[in-house]
Amino acid sequence: MKVIVFGAAGATGALLVRRSLERGHTITAFVRNPSAPTLEGVRAVHGDARDAAAVSAAIIDHDAVLLALGSRSLGTSDLLEVSSRNVIAAMERYGVRRLIALSAAGALHDAGVRQGPVGRAMLRVLMSTLLRNVRRDQAAQERQIEASGLDYTIVRPPFLTNGPASGRYRVDLDGLPAKAGPISRADVAAFMVDHLEDASFIRKGPHLAT
Repeated sequence: MKVIVFGAAGATGALLVRRSLERGHTITAFVRNPSAPTLEGVRAVHGDARDAAAVSAAIIDHDAVLLALGSRSLGTSDLLEVSSRNVIAAMERYGVRRLIALSAAGALHDAGVRQGPVGRAMLRVLMSTLLRNVRRDQAAQERQIEASGLDYTIVRPPFLTNGPASGRYRVDLDGLPAKAGPISRADVAAFMVDHLEDASFIRKGPHLAT
């Protein structure tokens, strides 16, 4: 499968590239910085995800898109809103159907339905204070993806860690699993890549947590 990874130089994006290679896919890494390192066998495309023309040119002739962009600060940003709009438009233009996008639990839909009162309150406070700007951008991205006609999967983890892949995590469509704990980026990357050719969560938004 020919897969393009947006955000390939990021912490999760780099793991997506590595996992995809391990699974035998042909990978294009879309990166903004020309000096960003890439693995052997990976084709690098340099550009800005805010640039519709650059995104469109990169997506041609691919079978699927892995979207793992993220802002480097907690300040106001429309990076995800603009870049996802560009990605969706290009995918629809060239008939690329499969999109798996990384978001976050609670960005758009309530993720606390299986948590206790304290857990729900903590999630609500965090999303409305410290993460309010990030949440706003992630929610805009999710709205656009859900409104598209693509075969999308929106992956919604809670806090991410830099630990190794364990394969020991839970998946729930209605919200975060009860007593949800942080999940490693490696586990999230494995889930995303492993579902490129799995229809189980097409047009759905699974929540992942330990």
